Amino acid sequence: MFIKVCGIRDVDIAIFLTEIGVSAMGLVFHKPSFRYVPIDYAIRIIEAVRGRIAIFAVFKDNRDLMEHEEIVDLVDFIQIYELPYRNFEKPLVLGVRGRVDHPADYYLIDYSMGRNLFVDLPDDLFGYPRERVIISGGLNESNVGYVMRKYRPFGVDVSSGVEIERGVKDRELIRRFVDTVRRVQDEGFLR
Repeated sequence: MFIKVCGIRDVDIAIFLTEIGVSAMGLVFHKPSFRYVPIDYAIRIIEAVRGRIAIFAVFKDNRDLMEHEEIVDLVDFIQIYELPYRNFEKPLVLGVRGRVDHPADYYLIDYSMGRNLFVDLPDDLFGYPRERVIISGGLNESNVGYVMRKYRPFGVDVSSGVEIERGVKDRELIRRFVDTVRRVQDEGFLR
């Protein structure tokens, strides 16, 4: 199961993610967010873990993307919640709340957008192929197993569910989330 921890603002947490085998991390480039990371610090985080974890640049919209476009060459994926204003030579992860008829490498279904709000989704995941769906929004160690069993997505994405306060990740909460994902995966209910 692909596991992404989003909203990383700390080099030590980024390194910890690599040590416990998390698949990916997200760096948020939306200034109003309490998870925002300035470019100079994002570069330090990227340099500390490059090649050991997939790195997502997360943009709310094209304004964020244009303002921080210099970071695109340094990351592995672009995640954005609207259609990008141009094509990039990076895999596109399109944040959606419903059906969007636009090709993307992955679709991140996210009703919460950082507000720690879990919402049950349609069983058919809006018609997206499960092998290209990452589910996000209000996930934590208590509900991620339910999400994995019910929807069988390619991956899960957590942010507020592993924070001790807004924007501050906690190693123990991260470890428990990852352990839950792996335990459910080992039960054999997933493809």
